[in-house]
Amino acid sequence: ARGRGFRPDPQDPGAAVDWLCRAFAFVEASRMAAPDGTLRMADLRTPGGGAVRVGGLSGPMRRQMEAVFGAEFRPGRDPGWPHLAYSVTVMVPDVDPHCARARAEGARLVSEPRDQPWGLRDYEAVDPEGRMWNFSQHLRTTQPEDWGAAPA
Repeated sequence: ARGRGFRPDPQDPGAAVDWLCRAFAFVEASRMAAPDGTLRMADLRTPGGGAVRVGGLSGPMRRQMEAVFGAEFRPGRDPGWPHLAYSVTVMVPDVDPHCARARAEGARLVSEPRDQPWGLRDYEAVDPEGRMWNFSQHLRTTQPEDWGAAPA
């Protein structure tokens, strides 16, 4: 079962923006609506000073996607829940209260806050659409070889 705060309609980007702001402490900086009032695009600021952009798939964008991808374009196809193929990392000033807020808003936690050998403290959570988010706090600077990686 999905936790408190999880909404049932994954096709509503406006509701997704509202939930992301409540649970993950994003702040909505701007919003553009389509003529029918649905969300076209929202610009969110992260707790660490970065930005995330959430966009809806409006009629013109759907037609553009259909033109580019042809038969491969399958809008609304259910990719399953949760989508754990990748995560989006967002730097935050303090992971522990951030995690507590996400938990209180119904985010499903994949991992609790923990210190990592690469110098971050982080946790992972899943949003209502099943996307994995990693929230990280910088603790110390390390070298890649200190934690088993090789410099690129």
